[in-house]
Amino acid sequence: MKVCLINTNREWGGGEKWHLHTAVQLSKAGYDVSVVASPDSPLAEALKGSVRVVEFQIGNLSFLNPLIYQRLLNFFNTEAFDAIIMNLPRDVKAFSKPAAQAGIQKIIYRRGMNHPIKSSLVNKYFYKRFVTDIIANSEAVCRSVYQNIPELEQKITIIPNGVKTGVVCEKSPPRTGEILIGNLGRLVHQKGQIDLINLGKFFLSKKMAFRIFIGGEGPLHAELQAEIRKQGLENHVSILGQVQPDVFFPKIDYFVFPSRFEGLSNAMLEALQHGKPILCYDVASNAEIVVHGKNGYLARPYQIEEIGEYLIHLHQNPEKYREMQSAGEAILKEKYDSDKLFHKLENLLKSSS
Repeated sequence: MKVCLINTNREWGGGEKWHLHTAVQLSKAGYDVSVVASPDSPLAEALKGSVRVVEFQIGNLSFLNPLIYQRLLNFFNTEAFDAIIMNLPRDVKAFSKPAAQAGIQKIIYRRGMNHPIKSSLVNKYFYKRFVTDIIANSEAVCRSVYQNIPELEQKITIIPNGVKTGVVCEKSPPRTGEILIGNLGRLVHQKGQIDLINLGKFFLSKKMAFRIFIGGEGPLHAELQAEIRKQGLENHVSILGQVQPDVFFPKIDYFVFPSRFEGLSNAMLEALQHGKPILCYDVASNAEIVVHGKNGYLARPYQIEEIGEYLIHLHQNPEKYREMQSAGEAILKEKYDSDKLFHKLENLLKSSS
């Protein structure tokens, strides 16, 4: 089966990580895989040497350009793919119609954010007429897809992000003394890392010993670093830059995720994989991963001091911590095993439209 994954994002994020892993997994499973990516993008660079990469420069209005349309139509007619999987709304608008004209049977859009699709005439035209299937990576994202265009509900299959549940990660007990807290993600407003600095101020007021490690890079790095200095937290809060999960998670005992909105967080799944209870706001898809009081705690949105109180309670109850580690492992195996989810994707690719 010949499959093309299309992701023209010029930055790196959860969607790009999914397309990278899925392309490699499909290739290893014997599929003929190509990936359309933006020139010199992180995804294109990460895939080179693993699967075939075809570079296309696509913008938000490229679907209006007849020369681009003809180029894409020629590409699809030449390649004769059985299925394509698109990542961005602009990918849907640019690629879905020429793919349909070229006779591609499965024209799939994968959506990873829970912002409702607007009920515009343009969106209705492309999503209803040319997209055959929609992958939503969570139940919350699923609901957002058809919120404004109810006809799309019948096209949706929920396939969450996953992790290798068979991979053994050391699940150490919580350390005594300092509360060791971590966060992993791009340094952008969406991820809410500014709240971690406020969490540090809360612990200072409680005279608690703590360290907060923030892993990731992004446009807010300088702003966050300046706020850390302003609050006198240099000895308590550290921005680590890009760091691999296997290096990051042994540094911490608790994963705090103050994101404002999410699709389905890869970082939260990795935290459970490494045996770390999660403390986050009850927003978007977070409650699909965190069962309150079982494998972590859900706080009211943007109430960081509530997360602080949960952290103190959990730090003082190591038996509860160990129970949460076991519960987290069970939830991963039940809902987020990457091998099971890959088989679900294969079934979708092979099903009749």
